[in-house]
Amino acid sequence: KNVGTRVEATRPAAGFTQSIATVDELAQFGARHVRVVRGTERLVADLALAKELDCPGGTRWLHISSLRMEDATPAARPICWTDVYVDAAFGDIDGLVRESPETLISSLIEARYGRAITRIRQEVDAILMPAELAGELQAEVGSPALRITRRYYDAAGELLEISRSIHPASRFTFSMELSRSRE
Repeated sequence: KNVGTRVEATRPAAGFTQSIATVDELAQFGARHVRVVRGTERLVADLALAKELDCPGGTRWLHISSLRMEDATPAARPICWTDVYVDAAFGDIDGLVRESPETLISSLIEARYGRAITRIRQEVDAILMPAELAGELQAEVGSPALRITRRYYDAAGELLEISRSIHPASRFTFSMELSRSRE
């Protein structure tokens, strides 16, 4: 009450930003940064992978490895490497993933299967750049990096997708604004 409304712009600001606070903003990130698929495979999570992904052992996944690029030009620099694990029930989506490099995989699942993503749990941790990704990301082995793990859930709380992205530290800034409640 008595707070008022302020319009700061009639259109979103142009240019590069990684401020992501909603599922819709995450989809916009996908539209701005093209995915280049490096490989796909169907797999069953062994105990090591299950522990890494925090999922039950024996879970079946479609695994998609890709680079996210700054733009679609040949000289574009990679922003991150992403490994996505999609529930095997959606395993035929791999063709769509390659055909729609600007669309998030979660959005493709929503469009094809009618399973709306209502919640994403995100974890960010600092790591050292793994040797196996340094070349693809044009980064030094052992340099600082951020790992972002996202788990995508539908309205029933069912896990549909897990993504794990590795960003060279200089190419990602995590920004969050906190406000004190007035109560």
